[in-house]
Amino acid sequence: PKQWFRIGNHIFHVKGGGKPTELTDVTIFTLDADFSLTRKIDAESMTLIDASRWRLQHVQSRQFLASGESTSSANESIELDLPGTTPETFRVQAGRPELMALSDLHAQISIRNNVGLSTVRHELAVHNRFAYPMTGLAASLTIIALSLRHSRKGHLTVALIEGLLVMLLVFTALLIGKSLVLSERIAPSVGAWAPVGTLSAMALISSSGMHVSRKRRK
Repeated sequence: PKQWFRIGNHIFHVKGGGKPTELTDVTIFTLDADFSLTRKIDAESMTLIDASRWRLQHVQSRQFLASGESTSSANESIELDLPGTTPETFRVQAGRPELMALSDLHAQISIRNNVGLSTVRHELAVHNRFAYPMTGLAASLTIIALSLRHSRKGHLTVALIEGLLVMLLVFTALLIGKSLVLSERIAPSVGAWAPVGTLSAMALISSSGMHVSRKRRK
């Protein structure tokens, strides 16, 4: 899998798999304060030696000068200090965030923040671990409040239709919330918990209507 990482003034393009401390087919771009390219290094492999120091094998390096010229060199092996990198830096886990354990999600959010990768899907997955059960509870309370209201007419058929409409509302709210989060229109917390708030409000309104109806009858 091809992945991009940014740590400090270095941008890494990793085109090969491997362990987080033993990367293959790596390109390192070094930028200056003006975001101009000053050096490009291509290496067949990059192995962690200690702390933030790495050993690169079969290296092709090109230095870009301020005059617009460039120089190139080739080395069998070099050692390079890359400040900000640790053994955990490139431990980015592939796969769907929804299937990850909660501890892995928190770890991936921290790692991705450090290397400049998006964490939106992972943050949404964390919130949904708690929001999904609460959404089901709020939907159940809404259906109960609708079925027990005094103004309801009909019996089983109407109750089934109302339940289906509530579930359709839940599905639509979850889908819209996820779409808005992934397009970065709203925060993951808002997208995850908005359906819970909407259904809770509906349940409260329905229960309030039941209370008013009882008062009128008295």
